[in-house]
Amino acid sequence: MIHQFQSKAGPNLIMLDDLVERIFSILQRPFEARGIVLVEQMPGYIEALEKAIIQDEENQKINSNYGHQKKERLGQRIFPFLELLKKSLKANEPVLWGLQ
Repeated sequence: MIHQFQSKAGPNLIMLDDLVERIFSILQRPFEARGIVLVEQMPGYIEALEKAIIQDEENQKINSNYGHQKKERLGQRIFPFLELLKKSLKANEPVLWGLQ
């Protein structure tokens, strides 16, 4: 399924289920069909996503040392959502999804 995230601070962002589930797992928040990220929540969410990216990069380095194939980096996949949160925080605008 496709999910569209919207904020007055930036362009609409479209993501598939697997990525949305991964992001919301990192945020320790259940994903619902409709929702909002409040400006007050954004600093913590940004920090959690940045920590997850750093951890993923460290895991990639360890795995490459053992000859494992490289996977797509988490930072590449969640960068657009992270940027939308940062722009929204700066503009003091919420991020919404599930609107019709």
